[in-house]
This record gives sequence, structure tokens and C-alpha cells, in this order.
Amino acid sequence: MKSLGISILLPLISGFHLFADDFSDLMPRSADFTSMWWKEGFPSVVEGAPWERCITTGHYQFVLNTETLEIPHLGPAQIPIDDLPSAKLNLQITVDGTIYRCTAGGPWSRYGGPRLVESGRWFQRGDVTNLVLKAEDGRHLNAKTRFETAAWPDQLSLRFAAQPGKLPIQPGEASFGRVRGGFGLDANHQFVIAAESAPDAPQFTMEFWAFVPNDYSVTNTMPWLLCKNHHEQANGNYGIVIHRGGLPQACLNLGGGRDNIFRSKVEARNRLKMGEWNHLALSYDGKMLVLYGNGRILSETPIGKARNPVPGAIAFGRRLDNSGDGYRFQGIVDEIRF
Repeated sequence: MKSLGISILLPLISGFHLFADDFSDLMPRSADFTSMWWKEGFPSVVEGAPWERCITTGHYQFVLNTETLEIPHLGPAQIPIDDLPSAKLNLQITVDGTIYRCTAGGPWSRYGGPRLVESGRWFQRGDVTNLVLKAEDGRHLNAKTRFETAAWPDQLSLRFAAQPGKLPIQPGEASFGRVRGGFGLDANHQFVIAAESAPDAPQFTMEFWAFVPNDYSVTNTMPWLLCKNHHEQANGNYGIVIHRGGLPQACLNLGGGRDNIFRSKVEARNRLKMGEWNHLALSYDGKMLVLYGNGRILSETPIGKARNPVPGAIAFGRRLDNSGDGYRFQGIVDEIRF
């Protein structure tokens, strides 16, 4: 499915030309303004107010119901807005021979639904995201969608755009990957490399891709995205823990016990991208423990201590000893390299 864009321009002034005998003809006029407002106040604040977003200029008026994606009023500015007739808005897309029509706009939230994009004296731009697209048989289209209105004093542009939505995360090898298949992790499925197959070396770099959803944590504590050798107090352990807010932390144990745990700093600027793929790498060269994320260094922890490889399994998606609730991570891993 390709992105779909539809624009409709409503020219409401005729006879406009760039050149004029008098420069005053090119200056803004009293009718050259554009405003956008909620008909009875913002509905999330004003109880019972309709989700009707209005655009008013010196030439025309336009009302969009952002819940139903209907146009209850459209017409010239000289007529009271409630007396203007309605207009038919039909948003549809054909995918694999099936027609999907828009039946509703997305609900308002902090990030989606009706949004103000740009606002000024002569220009107003807003949109509605997360549209509901349904076929005649009731099937929903999995798509990322938005309907945009762009208003000038004498023109109104409408744009409908859609692109394929993300597939749901399936457990195990049934999951999607970056290119083909990855490995889906959840409370019951983790990817474990057995001890006899797990690579290890005094100096190492472990890299992989991880898809991190908003609900990545399925534990009461901090989930382990990567864990080698039981837990953080075990000799030879290394791993990546995800703190609240999607903040990754690297850890390494050289010698066993609590006193030989080395951890990287957790900084807010290193937040992982939620709902997207993240490239992560953990490296130790005998001097420095380095955590990389999405092409940049997230942390450098000086250690300067030799590492003696200790045979042990490697787990993605939980702490290897599976203690307590397992410290489990929910998401996808792909393209693991050591």
C-alpha cells in the first residue's frame, strides 16, 4: 500500500493578478485573515461541547466534526455559520481490491486525534490522526492515517494520507523483523542461546536490533533486554537493563559478587525510541565498557580490569536465572551479532 494524498482547493476570489497599477491593490485587506477555533470551546475542557473545529476567514467558513469526519457547515463568510449547508466528505482508499472508507476520526490524546499544527494571521493548519477505516464487511484497515486541513484567506486545502500500520508483535519466530522475521519476546517467550553455543571472549562487542513498544515491561521491576550468566552478581555477567521511561543501562561483572558489578550511568538524553527499532551495542575492550545506541555513544564506563570468559548462556528478554517474575522484556530482537 502506498501513501495516499488528496488535495482540494476552493478558489473563492476571481480576477487576482500579481501586477497592479496601484501598490495598494497588493496590500492585505480587511478580509485577509484566517482563524481556527472550537465551536463551543475545547471539548476536553468544556463538558458537552461538540468536537466541531471551525475555520473562519473574510471569505468563507468551514466546520469539521473531528469525531465523525463530517462537514456540517461550509459556505461564504457573509452567512451565519449555523445557517450554512453541510458538505459531503468521502475519504476512502483501495487496498488489494478492497475499498476502505473513513468512518471516524481518532480520539483526542496527548499525541493523536485532532491537533493544531500551525497557526498565524493568514494561515491555519490542523489535522486529525488515527482515522478509522472500514470495509463493507466490517474489516478494519491497519494503517497510519491523517486528514489535514490547510486554510488561507481565499483557499482551503484538504489532504488525506495513509501508510501501512505496524503489525502486532507475535511471539517467537512468527514475529516480524527489520527486514524479514525477528524473534518476538513476551512474558512467555524469550530467546536463549545455550551455554555451549554462546560466544564469549575477554574482549567483546555484542550488537543487535530491538523493537521497543510503549508497553515493553512485563515485570514489577526493571526488565533485562540482554543478560549473560545468571544475574548481575554472577562472574562473567554482562547485559542491558531498561529503566523506567526507556532508559538503557549496561552492566558487567568481573570476578563475581556485588563488589565487582560495574554499571553505566542512566541519563534522560539516552531514552530509546518507543514503537520503533533501536540499534544497540555493548562493548568491552579490557579498559572501557561502552554502550551504543542508534549510532552514538550512550555511556562510557572506565574499568581497566581484565575479563576472564566464563561459560554461560545468553538470554534476550529476561534475566537468565529467571528469578522472581523473570525481569521480563516485551518486544522484538533481530540481527544479533557477537
